[in-house]
Amino acid sequence: AFRCMMEDAGDVAFIKHTTALEYAQGGSKAASWSALPSSAFRLVCPDGNSCVTVDKWASCNIATAAAQAFLSTTTFAASPMGASFITAMAAANDAAVATMKVVGGQANFPLSASTVGCLRVANPSDFSGHFGANALLAFQAIRDLETTAGPTVRLCVPFTPTVSNYAQTCGSAINGAVQSKDFSVTCIIGGSAEVCAALVAAGGADVTKL
Repeated sequence: AFRCMMEDAGDVAFIKHTTALEYAQGGSKAASWSALPSSAFRLVCPDGNSCVTVDKWASCNIATAAAQAFLSTTTFAASPMGASFITAMAAANDAAVATMKVVGGQANFPLSASTVGCLRVANPSDFSGHFGANALLAFQAIRDLETTAGPTVRLCVPFTPTVSNYAQTCGSAINGAVQSKDFSVTCIIGGSAEVCAALVAAGGADVTKL
């Protein structure tokens, strides 16, 4: 999603709060396509009237949810041992949380460096217990926006472009050539024929070129 923004192929992206800071030019996880610094982007605040720099995510966000979760079988979760594990992790104090951020020299396991605590999922069989009500409302609002948009054909590009705004250029060129009243074309950068074929099969794209 952030690469889509970086390549000027979209207007708004739904991303994790640290993504822009990490993957923008000069960030700790900057990629070959990271052509712009984080200062080139803004967070859209839920009040509908303001935007702030990407480092102000704590005061400008549409939802909060746990970034990661522990996964187990339902059998283990329902067992006495599973119940004890869940209770112990949820009750871990600051010192315990800090100890579990680096184990045996391996960072971010079993807890990530940014972890402040563990929460018990109210209903393990329902994913909404993990995401939280505010995150689900945000997702539903995005779905509502999608239903009001016109039909879009998602064309997967099976190579990595050499220009940063190729996705937008691709869509504009095809839409200008076809000039259809029934649909518009959006180009998605897949990077290879294999990735594009997988996206088409999984429903992430509608068509590609082989």
